[in-house]
Amino acid sequence: MGSARLMFSTLRRRLGLEARSLAYPSPELFALFGARPTASGVTVTAETALRSPTTLAAVRAISETLGAVPIHLYRRGADGARERETSHPAAALLAGDWAPWAGGVETRTAMMVDALVHGVAYAAVVRIGGRPVELHRLDPRNVVVDLDGTEPRFKVREDGVERIVGWRDILRIGTPGSTIDRPLNLTNLAREAIALDIVMAEHQSRLFSNGARPSGILKTAKSLSPETVARLRESFESSHAGGENSGRTMILEDGFAFEALQFSSTDSQFMELRRFVIQEIARAFKVPGTLVGDLDRATWRNVEELMRQFVQTSLLPWAEVWQSSLERVLLTPDERRTFFIEAIFDDLLRGDLAGRFNAYRQATGGAWLTPNEIRALDNRPPIEGGDELIRQAGQADATAPREDADNAT
Repeated sequence: MGSARLMFSTLRRRLGLEARSLAYPSPELFALFGARPTASGVTVTAETALRSPTTLAAVRAISETLGAVPIHLYRRGADGARERETSHPAAALLAGDWAPWAGGVETRTAMMVDALVHGVAYAAVVRIGGRPVELHRLDPRNVVVDLDGTEPRFKVREDGVERIVGWRDILRIGTPGSTIDRPLNLTNLAREAIALDIVMAEHQSRLFSNGARPSGILKTAKSLSPETVARLRESFESSHAGGENSGRTMILEDGFAFEALQFSSTDSQFMELRRFVIQEIARAFKVPGTLVGDLDRATWRNVEELMRQFVQTSLLPWAEVWQSSLERVLLTPDERRTFFIEAIFDDLLRGDLAGRFNAYRQATGGAWLTPNEIRALDNRPPIEGGDELIRQAGQADATAPREDADNAT
């Protein structure tokens, strides 16, 4: 079917019949419906991209992890001090449900899936008395950006009705590096690798379905009739096929020999190509191979480092987008001078907690940072007496005159 279509398409081009239809769509027609043709013949869309096992694993790793990261509202204090704010309406919204029927964690996770497969995610802000009280996720396929005016607006279609919403009432989460008029869609940009992963997964399934790859061959120099072949196959499978017959003693008739099949060089190349495709998709999403099932180079020593890299290079840019977008719609310009929103990654870096605390201890014990400066790094409120440097025996006050410091030594 595929070869016939290709031959017909080639013939149409040679005859100069360039007119396109839904039966023979052009790339432009594919793009009109949100689809992207690939060299492998698989069309990658936001829905079909998740048929790729590697893409599904990468999307789940980012969306489920970032969706579970706590996001809190903080108040700026004097001298860089910060403390958790709980009285502001945005604080309750960030820490609780975003709607009566949807919690904050599940909504952020779903929006991250939207952003990864569609390139952008949206939520509508519901206000009472001008204060934000709810956030409702919107299907990104039902939202269109309107850039005709001086400020961007959004056309939102729900239940067949279209309404215009200002940018202050739309939470928009785009891929880091994209702009409102130039969104970046990772599944579109990596569609060739995603399509190849889908094709190879389907090929692998067909290869092993219904025992498509035999475990061995019965060999004989005799000529056999079709009836004899059928009888031998039935007898062999009834005695040795299936898990309950595994390991039974094999008795062969006169002149027969059993030869087990091993992986060929072609099989090895298939596995190597499959591994390369997994690495390609992982690179596109900036996800360590260990999170998408590629354990080839994983060791006990480097998994913790890979997780730290995952947080810093993959999750942190997304978190910055979330933080700035939430501040834009939940806080007024005046409030942003006092409050800020931050995602907390402490639980993800728990394995490195001892190293961080050891560095803090050395910094304060070395008369370099005060306890309150250390506490500010972790968004903890200052304590009484925490503004004094802790000096070891024989160390002089850092603010003391030079002659006093010399005398102290």
